[in-house]
This record gives sequence, C-alpha cells and structure tokens, in this order.
Amino acid sequence: MADDEQVDKDERREARRLTAREHITKGVLTVEEHTQRVIDAMAMRRQGKTWDEVAAAHGWKSRQAAHIAVTKELRRRAKFATKNTDAMRQEQLDRLEEQYARLVDVADRRHAVLFKGDDTGFDDSAPIVRAVSEMTRVIDRIAKLYGLDAPQQVVADTQVRYEVVGVDPTDVT
Repeated sequence: MADDEQVDKDERREARRLTAREHITKGVLTVEEHTQRVIDAMAMRRQGKTWDEVAAAHGWKSRQAAHIAVTKELRRRAKFATKNTDAMRQEQLDRLEEQYARLVDVADRRHAVLFKGDDTGFDDSAPIVRAVSEMTRVIDRIAKLYGLDAPQQVVADTQVRYEVVGVDPTDVT
C-alpha cells in the first residue's frame, strides 16, 4: 500500500511539472485547446482580471504559470509579426525593383513621332519624361519602405493664454 501511495505522489508531482508542450504531446491538451486557453487568458487580462483569476479559470497551477504561458504566446506573435513584416517588405521591394527595371527600359527606348503611321524622324520625349517621373516615385517609395527619409517635422505656431480666476490682479505682484 505504501508503494502505491508513493507512485501516486510521484505521478502527481510529474503532472505538476509538465510544461505546455508536454501537456500537448502527452495528450492532455491539443495544440488548438492550448492556444485557445492562452487567447482566453489574454482576453481576461485585457478585461482587468488578475493573474490568479486567469490561472483559476483556465486550469493553470499558479498565476506564474498563467503569466508565463501568456508571455510566451505574446513573444511568439511578436516574432511571427516581425518575420511576416520582413517578408512583406521584401516582396514589396521586389515588385518595386521590377517596376523600376521596366521604367528604365521605357526611358532607354526611342520613341518616334509618327505622322499618319510614318516615322517623322523626330523623337518624342514625353514618354521618357513620364518614365523618369515614375522612376523618381518608385525611388521615393523604396526610401520610405526602408525608412531612409528624414522624419518630417511639423512646426506649430500656438499661443497660450492663462486666465487666473478668483484672484485680484493687483494682489499678484
């Protein structure tokens, strides 16, 4: 009987030591259940609930365990957001570089002035001017994408008027 009690104590101790990942791999929680539990915990915190209330509501052993689970999820989301942002930035840069290359082709090409379908021997500079203008816009967009532009400063000209109520101006000197 003493051996059985010791085994039960050891099993309970081991169950308390399980991390979230071990709960998932040992079948205690599915990944979806764990994720939903953490999302619900974050919602409770936004509503102003204490970590003790969050832990009790979602089956964590302590407020520290609830805090650790939520913190890990927030870090995972921040890391994913950073990777996702970098990927989106690179995709946008690739598109802009492709657009710039096409504009260079337009600017380098000869654009003949036609009269009744025949080449007049004159060059039309309008397409080149438009291409250069668009190239400038693409370059500006790339600079903004990478934060290369200096921050814009706004100058505000304001006046402040102080009015003291309940005090005789002759008493203040």
